[in-house]
Amino acid sequence: CFPFSRNATILADALNRRGYHAVPERMADAHGKAIYAVVIGSYRRPREARAAALALQRSGYPAYLFGGR
Repeated sequence: CFPFSRNATILADALNRRGYHAVPERMADAHGKAIYAVVIGSYRRPREARAAALALQRSGYPAYLFGGR
């Protein structure tokens, strides 16, 4: 997550160039303040999401899983 949308856009663009479907998304932190996360993919199975997160982590990206909307 980033405090500025531009940072999330830069990361999303970099991930898209590497073959991931990544989009920046505005969210709210615990205090209601706007933050910008980069959301990657929608997975049918938790193990697929975990594998994608692990691949990103191994490539040097901080990747975390969170439940869908």
